[in-house]
Amino acid sequence: MQVRNKTVLVTGAAGFIGQHLCGHLFNSGFQVRTLLHDVEQAESFAPELELKHFTGDLLNASSLEAACTNTDVLIHLGGVAHVNNLAEETFKILNVESTRNILQVAVKKNIQRIVLMSSSLALAAEIGQGDITAYGSSKYDAERLVQEAHKRGEIEVVVLRPVNVYGSGMKGNIARMISLIGKGRLPPLPKVDTLISLVGVEDLAQAALLSITSNEAKGQTYYVTDGLSYSITEIEQAIYRAWGRKLPAWQTPRMLLYGSAAMAGGMSRLFALIGAKRRAPGGISRRTYQNLVKDNLFNNERLCKELGFKPVCNFYESLPHIVDSLDRQVWLKGSE
Repeated sequence: MQVRNKTVLVTGAAGFIGQHLCGHLFNSGFQVRTLLHDVEQAESFAPELELKHFTGDLLNASSLEAACTNTDVLIHLGGVAHVNNLAEETFKILNVESTRNILQVAVKKNIQRIVLMSSSLALAAEIGQGDITAYGSSKYDAERLVQEAHKRGEIEVVVLRPVNVYGSGMKGNIARMISLIGKGRLPPLPKVDTLISLVGVEDLAQAALLSITSNEAKGQTYYVTDGLSYSITEIEQAIYRAWGRKLPAWQTPRMLLYGSAAMAGGMSRLFALIGAKRRAPGGISRRTYQNLVKDNLFNNERLCKELGFKPVCNFYESLPHIVDSLDRQVWLKGSE
């Protein structure tokens, strides 16, 4: 696909990944459209980016038609992630039905290709074992929707399954870990040999661009990582250094940390059950504890070999910028 004069629509564009991706698309010569919940979200983009903003509701198909008209490629980031204690049915509505709606309109408006931003968590749902979550299951269901449309010849489809994404403005468990260590609210973790895969947001944007332009990508599913294996223990040490804090000499016993995590998870579920808006005390969830002690590695070889993906980021080099962005957020909140 030739880049010149191609128009790309990004749903979920105002989010952490979306904002980085829109900048990459614009700088690569695409005409970039964003789908936003409201017009105020347009203010979150850098003013030098010449983007065309549309508003719409992914749960209302008719509200999506204007953004999809005369669009060549759709990159679907919209939906929900990094939210605990949502019911399975809620994930289905926010991730699956939203995908069904945007896919329906994309086919109707003759969009050539859709790139679905899924998650590595979809694998467990696909194979029926491992860390099966409501979120991962909803992403896998969304994948099946677009792949079925591809098989029917209605639209070209590429599915990306990124691992945890790092970068300034990042979300999720590792972002929470960074924040809690910075605030001195996370006890030192037990020493573990756990290895995980990560990917930088800039590299994920590169993978999305390759998915737009490559003919070989049609109908394929790719895992997106930066190609490195990260030790949880080394990540913790690096975070302490980045904050200028001294790592305590003692370590939390595994069983104590597990018990605290289980209690926090139980309180979160209780608050959700009674409809309280209050959140559980600061700490880690039971699922986060399980992720600390179990390897979570994925392979990006197919993406590198078939699409020419070449990661340029690593977590340790990005960490000072991540910490700086968290510092700015704290300062801004304090000045309000």
